[in-house]
Amino acid sequence: MTNDQQIIDFIAGKGKVRVVEIADKFDMELEDARSRTLALIESGDLVESNGFSPAGIACKVYDAKGVISASAVKTAPSFPAPVTRTIETPRTSSGSRSKADIAMGFILEKGQATSAELRDLLGLTGSQSASGYLASAIKSGRIIKDGQLFRAGDGKPIKKPAKTKGPAIEIASTETVTTEQAAPKMADFRIGLWSDGVIELQRNGVTVVQINQAERDHLMQFMSSVKIPAFV
Repeated sequence: MTNDQQIIDFIAGKGKVRVVEIADKFDMELEDARSRTLALIESGDLVESNGFSPAGIACKVYDAKGVISASAVKTAPSFPAPVTRTIETPRTSSGSRSKADIAMGFILEKGQATSAELRDLLGLTGSQSASGYLASAIKSGRIIKDGQLFRAGDGKPIKKPAKTKGPAIEIASTETVTTEQAAPKMADFRIGLWSDGVIELQRNGVTVVQINQAERDHLMQFMSSVKIPAFV
């Protein structure tokens, strides 16, 4: 049996409705539809006004003014919760990272790395050495070099190079003084040769520079091509 709310929803969804349309919609007798409509007008659920039939004949029409049909109510769409994805950047993908950063990241992640591992990681060939790229990190103590092994440091600058299997070659301090001009004092100036061919220069126990094999060859070529004046 049709209830009053169904009639109200039908009128609210369609707009101005004639009694005959209500009767057709709910398969009711015309008089039953009329009496139900009048009852809803008395209860304040419907409003009666003058209108016209499709043929242009004047008639009464009914509107559920101010009433929203339950079927016409729109609810907000429900969307699934967004899925958060974490994209892992490959460790060896350089992008804008320098070779020094790549090598340091590899050592810090593993705790230590051999010279051969770093050469493969950085794609070094020939006489190229990872020591040249890590010279600044070794000097600052972030990386410790022990022969062919690199490991994470404590961030304290080193005072002396780590011991290797073979002793480092050193130049003894010398001092020559004449009455005309004094030669520069070599105050604890040391030159060390690492087992992988890297030359390290220290002054007063502090590393000044590390020169890899390629840089060493270039320096030797330069030294042999120029005449260096002697102190007299």
